[in-house]
Amino acid sequence: MYRAVVKCKPPTVALRSAVAPRFPFKALAARTMATNRTMSQHAAFETARPTHDELPPAPGAEPRLLGQYLVDIGAIEAHDVAEALELMRLCNSPLGEIAVGEGVLSSRQLDTLLREQRAIDGQFSELAVALGMGEGVGDRLEDLSAEQDTDNLRFGDALVELGVLTSTALDDHLDRYEREELGAAARLPEGITGPSLTEALDLFPRMVRRSMQTAVRLGTARAWDGHAWDAHATASFAGPHGLAIGLSVEVGVAATLSNHFDADKIAWYRKLAPVLLADFIGMNAQMVRSKLDPAGLEHGDVVLRPGEMPVRGICFDLAFETGRGVLVLDPGA
Repeated sequence: MYRAVVKCKPPTVALRSAVAPRFPFKALAARTMATNRTMSQHAAFETARPTHDELPPAPGAEPRLLGQYLVDIGAIEAHDVAEALELMRLCNSPLGEIAVGEGVLSSRQLDTLLREQRAIDGQFSELAVALGMGEGVGDRLEDLSAEQDTDNLRFGDALVELGVLTSTALDDHLDRYEREELGAAARLPEGITGPSLTEALDLFPRMVRRSMQTAVRLGTARAWDGHAWDAHATASFAGPHGLAIGLSVEVGVAATLSNHFDADKIAWYRKLAPVLLADFIGMNAQMVRSKLDPAGLEHGDVVLRPGEMPVRGICFDLAFETGRGVLVLDPGA
């Protein structure tokens, strides 16, 4: 289980529009960020120094999903991306919804699986077998998952369906995108290891797809410089391989954690976003912790800190369908 800090400090930076440039936190000389109005900007950067001096201090090219890449090279317009994503949402259904429609799962069983996935990093088929949901249910869920992978409309295909790109043009762009964008896959720098770091980096993209229903791409590792986006939260646990996981995102990304996003309620979401992020990043930390404990390692409870970020750590810039963010991993928790 994870526990929340009773009194959450307010976000350490003023909220801003999503198009404004990133700016640094102000931070106390502590493990997590906190408001300190008297602190000079120089002192703020001193306490937000990176853990690993050998990491590059600044990002190179920021990561881009295919749609962002195609907009940047002038192949499509921004509204084409929005239309393609909307077509995908209309055509594609989550696996759980398909399973209920096919009679493989009941609504109650689906709720149980979704609840279990908050604490266990497992596929529906694996969890169904572990929970004894019936003979053949696991195999049927695997079949449905394979069918879903084949039948689901992908982003590039949606652009073709909308007449934005031809199939030939899409193939050419995909080849170039894979060469230019996918060569620098997110990975820990040489010489920096640890089971909690490895698990967190492996788990994060899957959790984003499950909880936010969006794709995400991670940039190359760099030392975190304290720059952040609109909403932030940290989850941490202490122990032999203790870890603090910080996530800062544009408010539109945080809104995908709720099923009731309304652009007219953006001000309300700015206040709620740190809590939503804390719950999401807490699930990540809890799963990392659970993977370590069976190996005979004892770790403390996961602590949530909405509105805060680690002081230092290994940083990965993030590209989501709905905006940008940054993931910070601090193994010194």
